[in-house]
Amino acid sequence: MTHHVRMRLPVRITHPDFQAGYDEAFFLYFQDCCVRTDLDLADAVKGMLTEITEEGHLTEHCLMHNLAFLLGY
Repeated sequence: MTHHVRMRLPVRITHPDFQAGYDEAFFLYFQDCCVRTDLDLADAVKGMLTEITEEGHLTEHCLMHNLAFLLGY
């Protein structure tokens, strides 16, 4: 079982969408996500951006939320 520990972020959170994404990363639903290396992170970002772009939903809200989710995870 994976346990999340909140770490101090290298950035100050000022945007509500960013905060929501960061908080979402700690939901039990996501505890089995497997981002453990730089290559895993690169694959996750590529997958997210590809999916968002293909669906035509690349908005500031979506970008901020997903970026913070990755930082939180």
